[in-house]
Amino acid sequence: MRVVVNKSRLEAIKRDTGTEAGAVVKKMAFDALGYAMSFAPVDTGNLKNNLQAVEENQTTWLLTSNATGADGYPYDVAQEYGFIHWRGGQTIRNPFILPAFERVVNNAPSSIG
Repeated sequence: MRVVVNKSRLEAIKRDTGTEAGAVVKKMAFDALGYAMSFAPVDTGNLKNNLQAVEENQTTWLLTSNATGADGYPYDVAQEYGFIHWRGGQTIRNPFILPAFERVVNNAPSSIG
């Protein structure tokens, strides 16, 4: 999943707030990380404990996870997009990344929009 923020508006934020664009994006990344951790489903805590914000460059941050189940299969993506439960056959979906980004974007300065 990729969420894109219009970087051309970051100059307006800098002008309006005196804050560098990289600092704004970094704060947004860590805000998203905090929300994702609070929204993540908890069974053993493995998923929550493996979420991290990683800087690619000054204005690009990624939320990543290396959480895997006992079978070695990464289950962070399965939680976000849904999976079919092996016992009950029902689809289970526990999105946590997209709602986190939606919360951050909704709380962002209007000049990012």
